[in-house]
Amino acid sequence: MLKYGESRGRKVNRSHAACYAWIASITAYMACHWPAEFFCAMLNAFEDISDKVKGYLSLAVRRGIKILPPDVNKSMDKCTVEGDCIRLGLHSLANLNKVSRAIVRVRKKGDFTCFQDFYDRMNTSESVNKKALESLIYSGALDSFGLNRRQMVAMVPLLEKHFKDKNEVAARALNQICLFTEEQRRIPAPDVPEYDEKTLMDSELQAIGFYLSKHPVDSLYAKVKNPSAYTPISDLAAMETPKREIITLGLIGDLKQIYTKKEEEMYLFSVSDRFNNLRCVMFPSRVAANKHRLMEGAVVKVIGEFAIDEERGKQIIVRDILGEDEVTSENANSVTVTISNKMEQERLLDFVKQNPGSSEVVLLANGKKYPINKRLHMSPQTLDYLRANFAHISA
Repeated sequence: MLKYGESRGRKVNRSHAACYAWIASITAYMACHWPAEFFCAMLNAFEDISDKVKGYLSLAVRRGIKILPPDVNKSMDKCTVEGDCIRLGLHSLANLNKVSRAIVRVRKKGDFTCFQDFYDRMNTSESVNKKALESLIYSGALDSFGLNRRQMVAMVPLLEKHFKDKNEVAARALNQICLFTEEQRRIPAPDVPEYDEKTLMDSELQAIGFYLSKHPVDSLYAKVKNPSAYTPISDLAAMETPKREIITLGLIGDLKQIYTKKEEEMYLFSVSDRFNNLRCVMFPSRVAANKHRLMEGAVVKVIGEFAIDEERGKQIIVRDILGEDEVTSENANSVTVTISNKMEQERLLDFVKQNPGSSEVVLLANGKKYPINKRLHMSPQTLDYLRANFAHISA
């Protein structure tokens, strides 16, 4: 017998262990020489387990494999390989069920030429409900038709009314030839602007199950002053050694409040980027300074220690966090503080003197601005102090 996992008291036959080793060597060879095909197969095998899907997507992206969005004219029911890329399948989209296979079947007679052509052909052969249509729209599977997603959502009731028109129903039943061209029969798309970026990202998340085209963290990375000082969550997830000091950006999720044996408050949560997430722990000593920034779905800057625990795995021991607006303020070259009396003025000047740094401070009193000669060090504690002691600050 070959001991295997002694800490758990298990033993495995040598023949059994040899089989595992043989399978491992085959899969490693495939992952090395056919990475796109390998990760595509893994995505299809574990399509119903979202954590595994995100894990394989993360590994694929790290290998330089591009993940293409679903497309009604290119996607199959499952994920497929396109050159060196992976095209997401239609089956995994929310509310599609059997519709994904119907789309592939109807498409065999020719690609869909526009949103109306897609709606008419699909509903002629198989009824597509509103939820399935919205899922296709929000996932980006209909983007190739050249309309924005808000236009397509607005068109759905118009297309439904046109499809159920008595003349249209009779023409389809008799297979009549229409005297009007396709362009003349086409329903014009409403002239409406696209959804805002947050709505697009949130609706894409609901349709696909993860962020694909953009992630809320991406926009914050574009605002930071020195991006090289930050370690992306994807890099932290791949690290195998602890690090005393790290700075990263992430989206808060799975926020839980717990209490120690001494009845002290502490928090557990995760921070995530597009395909990766890391467990975070905030101990009681840091709660008072950061509690007001802990919100589900908030994009934050995390400062702390990257640790690897035998039982809990990789995690960040959080020292401080900053909200999105605070990160922007922190990077500002100057901060304007509104004061209303001499006592506040003296308090501000004293605080600036005790916290020297590189950010200019402008004092705003009675509608006039007065730059201060000394400069201020910007930090989470600095912003907290200014907000708590003065009526208004702006960076």
